[in-house]
Amino acid sequence: MPGGPAPRIWCPDEDSLLHQMVAEGATWSEIGRALGLDRRMCKGRHTVLTAEPPDPPRPTRTRPCMRCGRSFQSEGAHNRLCDPCRDGAAGMAPLALIQHGHGGISIQDGGVSGLKVTDL
Repeated sequence: MPGGPAPRIWCPDEDSLLHQMVAEGATWSEIGRALGLDRRMCKGRHTVLTAEPPDPPRPTRTRPCMRCGRSFQSEGAHNRLCDPCRDGAAGMAPLALIQHGHGGISIQDGGVSGLKVTDL
């Protein structure tokens, strides 16, 4: 089978027995024998059942990118650049950004305060 065998589907009775035996202090080998499974499968299932739920997604708000001015969804004050500016253009000079379609960029980091690329 490509990608390995299909994941095993655990029934509620097996999960209950697993929880009960762990609470009673049984070893993983004992639990595996009781369920007719390998001890590692039992330990893995217990890890899945007792894992902390993932953190909820952080709220976002629309902010302007500090480099190109486009609006984007920001996760907080630490996130002030849109993805294209952060990923592809982080180390580029402002004039190189114009060639990549980021019009309207302030050239403040190039030493010309207040002048916009669109003014050139």
